[in-house]
Amino acid sequence: MQDDVAQRAFETLSGAEGDAQDLSSHAQEAEAPNALRHIASLTMTKVADGLIDPKLMLSWLLTALGAPAVYAGALVPIREAGALLPQIVMAGWVQAMARRKWAWVAGSAGQGIFAALIVGAALLLEGSAAGLAICAALAVIALSAAHPGMARAETADAAHGEYLVRAAGCISCHTQKDGKGAFLAGGRAIESPYGNFYSSNITPDPETGIGAWSDEDFVHALRRGESPDGTTYYPAFPFASYSAMRRQDMLDIKAYLFTAAPVRQENRDHELRFPFSWRFSIYPWRWLFFSSGEAEPAPALSAVEQRGRYLVDVLGHCAECHTPRNMVGGLKRAQPLAGTRYGPGGTVPNITPDTETGIGDWSVGDFVFFFQSGLKPDGDDVQGEMRDVIEDGLRHLSKEDLQAIAAYLKSVPAIRHAVRPAKRRAVSSEYDEW
Repeated sequence: MQDDVAQRAFETLSGAEGDAQDLSSHAQEAEAPNALRHIASLTMTKVADGLIDPKLMLSWLLTALGAPAVYAGALVPIREAGALLPQIVMAGWVQAMARRKWAWVAGSAGQGIFAALIVGAALLLEGSAAGLAICAALAVIALSAAHPGMARAETADAAHGEYLVRAAGCISCHTQKDGKGAFLAGGRAIESPYGNFYSSNITPDPETGIGAWSDEDFVHALRRGESPDGTTYYPAFPFASYSAMRRQDMLDIKAYLFTAAPVRQENRDHELRFPFSWRFSIYPWRWLFFSSGEAEPAPALSAVEQRGRYLVDVLGHCAECHTPRNMVGGLKRAQPLAGTRYGPGGTVPNITPDTETGIGDWSVGDFVFFFQSGLKPDGDDVQGEMRDVIEDGLRHLSKEDLQAIAAYLKSVPAIRHAVRPAKRRAVSSEYDEW
């Protein structure tokens, strides 16, 4: 019976609506302090198995320690469950370090000290009304302060997320060309001087896609460029740009992706040249070229240009393709948006307002018409990767956002940089120069 009670109590603690009163009723049903030991042990097991985020475990534990004491009228449950505290904290640390969640390790340490103080104070006041009051008060604090998300979940707008997915180019990268693959199931090749990268499955399939990801997992992937298991992504996934995205936009994108049909399709391994095939080689790149955090407003820009900057630099990640890179893959910051010979699929043009080598002669109307139709001012039509970016993304944006993109592109510094096609013997083989 106690195992059943412990399981139901654990489920109460795991839910957004769980509270001390519900847990106390489970302890009362068990009619024994041992039920509390079962609850604490089950929590530790779930943490060790990776089914609980370590950063949440002490919220549950503190509640498990305090709430039943209110019912029982004595502090024996505190003494019983308190003995398990070091084991639970250690299980959380091991899981956090395995997933390289260093902030969780630090957070668990702080909560562990706090929990130890709770147990110590309760034991000193064992059997007194003051001890019971401390248990009750701190159990409530554990629920409301240690993890506010248990009381209220963040909301997300899937309809807005669909718009953002279009603006961010997710469809054109994560869906194979010409209808050869399922929607957002990945497998599309991204050619580069380092080899071929293959996009991942971002459908809500729980085994091969992102269906098992929490909101925090998704935000962390975009903000820090790391998967839930701690694996760092290659920058072919433009997390260096997405990192500056607003958190609410990230959650809206996730909400939309989770409305898509789940597709069971394993991710294809990248085909990269040495030494880029060694994933640890990405860590020096991160140290040199990557910093995370939401974008700060640029005071010199108008409101329309600010919106365009967010669409171009963050969501649209235009610099990832239109800015040349150095030999180790870092963007050449002195030549933003000036074009490169080594973009996905080949040459990518200069889109700064230089009149000779860029698009300085384009009007706002020219930009909007191009984004909607793929036709340039001279009547030529766009081909290659940009055609897909327009078809799957830009043409679905509002006219106001397209005008904002145009306004921002016309405001950036003009850079004279004539882009000529690269000479290469074969895809992902040898390039003439950098």
